[in-house]
Amino acid sequence: MNARTLAALLLKVWGITAIVSALISLGSYAAALPFSSSEARAVLLSNTAGFILSVVAGVVVLKFATAIATRLFEPSVDAPLVIPAEALLRVFLVTLGLYLCVEGLRNSAVIGFELALKPSWDRAGALETIWDRQREALVSAAVELVSGVAFLRFRRQLSDALATSIDRKSVV
Repeated sequence: MNARTLAALLLKVWGITAIVSALISLGSYAAALPFSSSEARAVLLSNTAGFILSVVAGVVVLKFATAIATRLFEPSVDAPLVIPAEALLRVFLVTLGLYLCVEGLRNSAVIGFELALKPSWDRAGALETIWDRQREALVSAAVELVSGVAFLRFRRQLSDALATSIDRKSVV
Protein backbone atom coordinates (compact mmCIF):
# COMPACT_ATOMS: atom_id res chain seq x y z
CA MET A 1 0.00 0.00 0.00
CA ASN A 2 1.30 3.43 -0.89
CA ALA A 3 0.22 6.97 -0.03
CA ARG A 4 -2.30 6.98 -2.87
CA THR A 5 -4.07 3.92 -1.47
CA LEU A 6 -3.94 5.35 2.05
CA ALA A 7 -5.45 8.61 0.79
CA ALA A 8 -8.23 6.68 -0.96
CA LEU A 9 -8.96 4.79 2.27
CA LEU A 10 -9.05 7.99 4.30
CA LEU A 11 -11.34 9.64 1.76
CA LYS A 12 -13.71 6.66 1.89
CA VAL A 13 -13.80 6.84 5.70
CA TRP A 14 -14.48 10.56 5.40
CA GLY A 15 -17.35 9.88 2.98
CA ILE A 16 -18.85 7.30 5.32
CA THR A 17 -18.50 9.71 8.25
CA ALA A 18 -20.27 12.46 6.30
CA ILE A 19 -23.17 10.16 5.45
CA VAL A 20 -23.47 8.80 9.00
CA SER A 21 -23.32 12.32 10.46
CA ALA A 22 -26.08 13.39 8.09
CA LEU A 23 -28.20 10.42 9.14
CA ILE A 24 -27.59 11.22 12.80
CA SER A 25 -28.81 14.76 12.22
CA LEU A 26 -32.23 13.38 11.27
CA GLY A 27 -33.05 13.54 14.99
CA SER A 28 -33.18 17.32 14.89
CA TYR A 29 -35.57 17.17 11.93
CA ALA A 30 -37.89 14.84 13.79
CA ALA A 31 -37.77 17.23 16.74
CA ALA A 32 -38.77 20.21 14.56
CA LEU A 33 -41.63 18.51 12.70
CA PRO A 34 -44.43 19.06 15.27
CA PHE A 35 -43.88 22.83 15.35
CA SER A 36 -45.76 24.80 12.74
CA SER A 37 -44.34 28.28 13.23
CA SER A 38 -42.58 29.96 10.34
CA GLU A 39 -39.34 30.02 12.36
CA ALA A 40 -39.49 26.26 12.91
CA ARG A 41 -40.19 25.72 9.21
CA ALA A 42 -37.17 27.85 8.30
CA VAL A 43 -34.98 25.80 10.64
CA LEU A 44 -36.41 22.60 9.18
CA LEU A 45 -35.73 23.81 5.64
CA SER A 46 -32.20 24.82 6.56
CA ASN A 47 -31.56 21.48 8.26
CA THR A 48 -32.94 19.61 5.26
CA ALA A 49 -30.60 21.50 2.94
CA GLY A 50 -27.67 20.67 5.23
CA PHE A 51 -28.71 17.01 5.31
CA ILE A 52 -28.95 16.79 1.52
CA LEU A 53 -25.58 18.52 1.04
CA SER A 54 -23.89 16.23 3.60
CA VAL A 55 -25.25 13.08 1.97
CA VAL A 56 -24.32 14.27 -1.52
CA ALA A 57 -20.81 15.23 -0.36
CA GLY A 58 -20.36 11.85 1.33
CA VAL A 59 -21.50 9.94 -1.74
CA VAL A 60 -19.28 12.03 -4.05
CA VAL A 61 -16.24 11.50 -1.82
CA LEU A 62 -16.97 7.75 -1.68
CA LYS A 63 -17.43 7.51 -5.43
CA PHE A 64 -14.40 9.57 -6.45
CA ALA A 65 -11.98 8.72 -3.60
CA THR A 66 -9.60 6.80 -5.85
CA ALA A 67 -9.65 9.49 -8.56
CA ILE A 68 -8.96 12.22 -6.00
CA ALA A 69 -6.12 10.19 -4.46
CA THR A 70 -4.64 9.58 -7.92
CA ARG A 71 -4.57 13.31 -8.58
CA LEU A 72 -2.99 14.00 -5.19
CA PHE A 73 -0.21 11.39 -5.32
CA GLU A 74 1.95 10.08 -8.12
CA PRO A 75 2.50 6.31 -7.92
CA SER A 76 6.30 6.26 -8.05
CA VAL A 77 7.06 9.05 -5.58
CA ASP A 78 6.24 7.45 -2.23
CA ALA A 79 7.62 4.42 -0.43
CA PRO A 80 5.26 1.54 0.29
CA LEU A 81 3.67 1.18 3.70
CA VAL A 82 3.80 -2.12 5.55
CA ILE A 83 0.22 -2.11 6.88
CA PRO A 84 -2.27 -3.94 4.61
CA ALA A 85 -5.18 -1.81 3.43
CA GLU A 86 -7.79 -4.11 4.97
CA ALA A 87 -6.17 -3.91 8.42
CA LEU A 88 -5.88 -0.15 8.25
CA LEU A 89 -9.45 0.21 7.09
CA ARG A 90 -10.60 -1.94 10.01
CA VAL A 91 -8.75 0.39 12.37
CA PHE A 92 -10.57 3.37 10.88
CA LEU A 93 -13.94 1.62 11.07
CA VAL A 94 -13.35 0.64 14.70
CA THR A 95 -12.39 4.23 15.46
CA LEU A 96 -15.54 5.50 13.78
CA GLY A 97 -17.66 2.92 15.61
CA LEU A 98 -16.16 3.89 18.95
CA TYR A 99 -16.69 7.57 18.19
CA LEU A 100 -20.36 6.95 17.41
CA CYS A 101 -20.82 4.86 20.56
CA VAL A 102 -19.26 7.63 22.67
CA GLU A 103 -21.52 10.22 21.05
CA GLY A 104 -24.53 7.98 21.67
CA LEU A 105 -23.55 7.58 25.32
CA ARG A 106 -23.07 11.34 25.57
CA ASN A 107 -26.60 11.94 24.31
CA SER A 108 -27.86 9.23 26.67
CA ALA A 109 -26.19 11.11 29.53
CA VAL A 110 -28.08 14.25 28.47
CA ILE A 111 -31.31 12.27 28.75
CA GLY A 112 -30.32 10.88 32.15
CA PHE A 113 -29.43 14.37 33.35
CA GLU A 114 -32.82 15.66 32.21
CA LEU A 115 -34.56 12.88 34.12
CA ALA A 116 -32.45 13.50 37.23
CA LEU A 117 -33.36 17.20 37.20
CA LYS A 118 -37.06 16.58 36.64
CA PRO A 119 -39.00 18.35 39.40
CA SER A 120 -40.84 16.10 41.84
CA TRP A 121 -44.10 17.96 41.27
CA ASP A 122 -44.03 17.17 37.54
CA ARG A 123 -46.54 14.33 37.02
CA ALA A 124 -45.47 13.56 33.45
CA GLY A 125 -43.95 10.14 32.81
CA ALA A 126 -40.26 9.70 32.04
CA LEU A 127 -40.78 8.93 28.35
CA GLU A 128 -43.18 11.85 27.92
CA THR A 129 -40.74 14.21 29.65
CA ILE A 130 -37.83 13.07 27.49
CA TRP A 131 -39.84 13.21 24.28
CA ASP A 132 -41.00 16.76 25.05
CA ARG A 133 -37.67 18.14 26.24
CA GLN A 134 -34.89 16.03 24.73
CA ARG A 135 -36.39 14.55 21.57
CA GLU A 136 -33.30 15.31 19.49
CA ALA A 137 -30.95 13.77 22.06
CA LEU A 138 -33.15 10.65 22.29
CA VAL A 139 -33.25 10.05 18.54
CA SER A 140 -29.57 10.92 18.10
CA ALA A 141 -28.51 8.62 20.94
CA ALA A 142 -30.44 5.71 19.47
CA VAL A 143 -29.08 6.23 15.94
CA GLU A 144 -25.51 6.78 17.14
CA LEU A 145 -25.48 3.74 19.39
CA VAL A 146 -27.00 1.47 16.74
CA SER A 147 -24.68 2.71 13.98
CA GLY A 148 -21.61 2.59 16.26
CA VAL A 149 -22.34 -0.99 17.28
CA ALA A 150 -22.98 -1.87 13.62
CA PHE A 151 -19.58 -0.46 12.60
CA LEU A 152 -17.89 -2.38 15.39
CA ARG A 153 -19.80 -5.59 14.69
CA PHE A 154 -19.49 -5.56 10.87
CA ARG A 155 -16.05 -3.95 10.52
CA ARG A 156 -14.61 -7.01 8.78
CA GLN A 157 -17.38 -7.18 6.16
CA LEU A 158 -17.27 -3.41 5.58
CA SER A 159 -13.49 -3.31 5.28
CA ASP A 160 -13.49 -6.27 2.88
CA ALA A 161 -16.14 -4.63 0.68
CA LEU A 162 -14.45 -1.22 0.66
CA ALA A 163 -10.94 -2.65 0.21
CA THR A 164 -12.12 -4.74 -2.74
CA SER A 165 -13.53 -1.65 -4.43
CA ILE A 166 -10.28 0.25 -3.75
CA ASP A 167 -8.14 -2.63 -5.10
CA ARG A 168 -10.23 -2.89 -8.27
CA LYS A 169 -9.97 0.84 -8.97
CA SER A 170 -6.23 1.09 -8.21
CA VAL A 171 -5.47 -1.67 -10.76
CA VAL A 172 -7.26 0.23 -13.54
